[in-house]
Amino acid sequence: MRLVLFVVIALLVLVVVFAVQNAGMVQLSFLIWSVQLNLALVVLVAVCTGVLVGATWTWVKSLGLKRRVHELETKLVAEMERAKELEDEVQKIKTYDWQGPAERERESRGERE
Repeated sequence: MRLVLFVVIALLVLVVVFAVQNAGMVQLSFLIWSVQLNLALVVLVAVCTGVLVGATWTWVKSLGLKRRVHELETKLVAEMERAKELEDEVQKIKTYDWQGPAERERESRGERE
């Protein structure tokens, strides 16, 4: 986190130095419109626009990832429940008395085959 903060501060310092050294007026033209603006203002608006576009893109992607995580968590819970059911079924099979009624009756009377 400190590294990110350091990089952001360093970039801001570079933008400020660039803006101060390029404080002259520039003419911006688009189709039939034309306007005179301070170069520092143009750079600042361009940087802010880039940050906003990047942040919006990241936010949209994170929403999709959060939705996918939720879907996978739901699927995981369902699979864990299914695994528990299968484990219970295996345990029932392991403890099942495989003798038929006749064998059980003979065994209860103490008879052997």
